[in-house]
Amino acid sequence: MNLTEPPQDFQAQPAPSGQAEETSPVTGSSSLEVWHSDTEEYDESGVLNHLDSESEESESQQADLNQADPELYFEDLAQVLTRFRKLVHEGAFLKNPSLFYQYKNRFHQLFDQAREQAEEKFQQNRSEEDDAFEYTPTAEEKEARKLLERAESELREAKKRRERELQENLLKKEDILDEMRLTLQNLPVQEAIKKMGELRQRWRETGPVPASKSEEIWKNYQHWNQMFTQLLERDKELFEEELRKNLAEKEKIILGLETLLQMPSALKAVQFIQPYRKKWAETGPVPKEKSKELFERFKSVLDKIYSRRNEELQKLREIWQKNKEAKEALVLKAMEVAERPIENYAQYKDALAQLNELMHQWKQVGRTSFEDTESLWNRFSEPRKLVNKKWQDWRRKRNYEFRKNAEEKEKIIQEAQQLLSPDNWKEATQHMLKLQEKWKNIGPAGKERSEELWKKFREIQDAFFQKKKAFFDEIPKIYQKNKEAKEALISRIENFEVPEGFHYDQALQEVKSWRQEFSQIGHVPLADKASLEERFNEVVDRFLARFQADRKKAERDSFRVKIQEMQENGAVDTDKLKAEVRGLRQKIEKLRAEMNQLENNLKFFQFAKNAEALKKPYEQKLGQVKEQIEVQEARLHTLQLALKKAGVKG
Repeated sequence: MNLTEPPQDFQAQPAPSGQAEETSPVTGSSSLEVWHSDTEEYDESGVLNHLDSESEESESQQADLNQADPELYFEDLAQVLTRFRKLVHEGAFLKNPSLFYQYKNRFHQLFDQAREQAEEKFQQNRSEEDDAFEYTPTAEEKEARKLLERAESELREAKKRRERELQENLLKKEDILDEMRLTLQNLPVQEAIKKMGELRQRWRETGPVPASKSEEIWKNYQHWNQMFTQLLERDKELFEEELRKNLAEKEKIILGLETLLQMPSALKAVQFIQPYRKKWAETGPVPKEKSKELFERFKSVLDKIYSRRNEELQKLREIWQKNKEAKEALVLKAMEVAERPIENYAQYKDALAQLNELMHQWKQVGRTSFEDTESLWNRFSEPRKLVNKKWQDWRRKRNYEFRKNAEEKEKIIQEAQQLLSPDNWKEATQHMLKLQEKWKNIGPAGKERSEELWKKFREIQDAFFQKKKAFFDEIPKIYQKNKEAKEALISRIENFEVPEGFHYDQALQEVKSWRQEFSQIGHVPLADKASLEERFNEVVDRFLARFQADRKKAERDSFRVKIQEMQENGAVDTDKLKAEVRGLRQKIEKLRAEMNQLENNLKFFQFAKNAEALKKPYEQKLGQVKEQIEVQEARLHTLQLALKKAGVKG
């Protein structure tokens, strides 16, 4: 501090100038030492030691007041970076290194939070094919890290420069002390006075030395100043002149201190005391009749400043205590919020809203003492961390369920994909409906993933049912073509010209090929199925009858060829055999019903006139029906044997 300039934004009396022409050359004796005279002695050391303790306490308290704004802990990366960027540009950390480390700690907290959030997001959307998590810092984080490196490098360089300066100052002061020794040993009094003034001025202009050497070199400086004072005491007139100059210097020091009393804040004023005290300590003795009075004035002004400072500080501490109690209450409320369960996003959002409201209240409360600020903030931050941890734990559990559900739905999609080209549309449709029901019973897989999977599944379903519709839309046309093909086959059999020498075994082989052709043609309209099969069987039976006088044997052989077709290549088509059994049983039931009806009708005719004439057609018909029943039962027996041989109950 330049003692010729008052504190900024404050108009005051000028403090001692420190210029060579204004400074007494006799300033060797420090106020911390005892000054003796022939008739009176006055000891300032005890009082000044008390003032030293006041000064140390002031510096400690001021350090508390000058810490970083606790709002730093409420800001996000962008806000902290904006402030940090400005401080680095201004070189503020060179004056206050502890402030840099507060910012550094805050940045690393924000870096860790950003990494945790990025990893959490990665885990939410991770698939089996993804590699391990790799964090990519944001542009803001990269800039912050570069600025941290720059500021830390500047601090290291500043420390090195400071160490060099301290060492250089030590060498300069050692040179000054050596020159003081030579001056006092070799020069006449008048030349020694001038030279000592120059040397003391150089001493004041030289900065501090390493702490390890400070006390030693200060004692040596005091020693040569005492020796110089003893030299001056030999010339009374010259000595009195030096005492008067020292008195004027100390009067200026007191005047400068009194201007600090006019400052609105004693806490601010205390910051400007040290240069005045240093100047007082470096100024030599004053006339002994003024010594006590002058020092009492000096001490009185300091006491007033410190007293006002203590009053202001006490009021500030009371405010800090109230703020502390208010913030402790907010900590308890935050803990209550954190203890509630987090089992869905709504609960998490509600908890954050309450914590944000408590944060708003926290900011309104005001500051606390530095020793409480960090511990209170850590306690207040803990509930938010706990809420976030609960939320992350719940999300991990939910994301695991999402992945599991997604895997299940992927399996369903694969199954559905295989149904797009079915052999049996009825079975495929039933399978697809079961897959739809299974899909409904599986939980969600996350919004984006669920939509993606549902889109795939829906597309497969749409394709499936469109193919099914197209297939069944073509069936009537196909059935009609099959009907026409079977009618053409029947017509071809009816018009078959038997070659000369064609015998019964050849006829059976021909029938076998016709039956295979008839079967391979495929389905026909249901209304035409029975009539076509009946017509086909009739033309085949008539064809064989042309080579076999025993019609029944011809029919049995024809049916046997049909059964053989169902057992082609050793593989029994049990479904066709069963269908044939059901059809035969239905025919037999109808024939038996017809037989019963004919028998009942014949009973009515036995007492009628011309009964024999009336009964004859019915009896003929009854005989044909019984014959058909016999044929069909024989066929049924043959089918049942075939099923039994295949190990299937008929």
